[in-house]
Amino acid sequence: MSKREYESNASLATDLAGRSLEYAGDQPEMAEGLAAAAQVHATLALAAATMAAAERDGR
Repeated sequence: MSKREYESNASLATDLAGRSLEYAGDQPEMAEGLAAAAQVHATLALAAATMAAAERDGR
């Protein structure tokens, strides 16, 4: 995974989490789905960062 993949997934996670908050009051099911998608993208961003660090360290 590349820096671009990290940045893309981190940005999507942030955006989806924010949208989830917008729906939390009146559409909790939509908020839940958006929060789940945000969690997936946050996990992908973490994986990309971990792989980049491992590559940098020569592992």
